[in-house]
Amino acid sequence: DPEIRRLLTDAYLKMGDLPAAEAEARALVAASPTDTAAVRRLADILSWEAGKSKDPRKFAESLKLFRELATLN
Repeated sequence: DPEIRRLLTDAYLKMGDLPAAEAEARALVAASPTDTAAVRRLADILSWEAGKSKDPRKFAESLKLFRELATLN
């Protein structure tokens, strides 16, 4: 259920568990790749993870998603 995944994503974010939030956000996007809110949420989470972990792959993926979103709007 997408609503449960959204709630779980929010709960993990509030707890500071970015990897778990990312997993739920990825599941949301996989289930509905045209859901711009879900894609934006995943892009945000990846950006926050990149800032925290300094992982350039997370940053690159986040930028890719933000660029895709920009072309949809």
